[in-house]
Amino acid sequence: MQKHHPLLWLFWPIIIISITPSQCASAEEACVEDPLESILKEMQKVSETTKDIKAQMRLLIYDAEFEETTERSGLFYLIKKGELLRIVFEKPHPKEWYVDEKYFIEYFPDTKLATRWKRKKEEERFQEARRFSYFGIGATVEELRKSFEITLVETKESSEKTEDKKKFILQLMPKTDEVETPYHKIHISVREGQWIPFEVKGFKGSGNTETWIFSKIKINSGLKEKEVRFSPAKDVVIEDEE
Repeated sequence: MQKHHPLLWLFWPIIIISITPSQCASAEEACVEDPLESILKEMQKVSETTKDIKAQMRLLIYDAEFEETTERSGLFYLIKKGELLRIVFEKPHPKEWYVDEKYFIEYFPDTKLATRWKRKKEEERFQEARRFSYFGIGATVEELRKSFEITLVETKESSEKTEDKKKFILQLMPKTDEVETPYHKIHISVREGQWIPFEVKGFKGSGNTETWIFSKIKINSGLKEKEVRFSPAKDVVIEDEE
């Protein structure tokens, strides 16, 4: 599998996946729809009406060799039209990522230094930044079906004590080594009734994992482009990478 920037793999999930017809034993018998297809239909309904997303996020990076987990936290912003993305890492060290039609930008507020890559010259880097499409955002039916085998691997029943809703874990397996992802499999977790992935776990080699956890998710809150685009102050130094 191709190697990429270790952190650019986030974007999360409103999975847009093609739906296959229900399976019926005969024309006379009632159709019983496959559970996976029911879940994907609900997720698709949400995705079709989603214009923007804002959420709090946590990134857990597990190193199996040292048995250590590094945590980063911050905010996630996405406007689907134009694929405008902003990711703000607040802890442990401030850092921001921006993606727009022309650039991928990495900005360090403490030093007021930004590095910028042109899309045409660094197409692969942009593809990395769009990997959230493999978690669902912005992906077309054809893209996901072409790249992954999708299965329902676990169902967790609801709990009256905790008022927790029923949860489902979907597994995405790359169909070939040509799929541009650092993960050999991806798990996406959704809750019944919400149908927005709230956790995405990517499995890497040697037991290493990266887990994106989203909370306080707001859909169609009316995000403005100025909240998502990079608008640096005059004293910010911008370095262009060739």
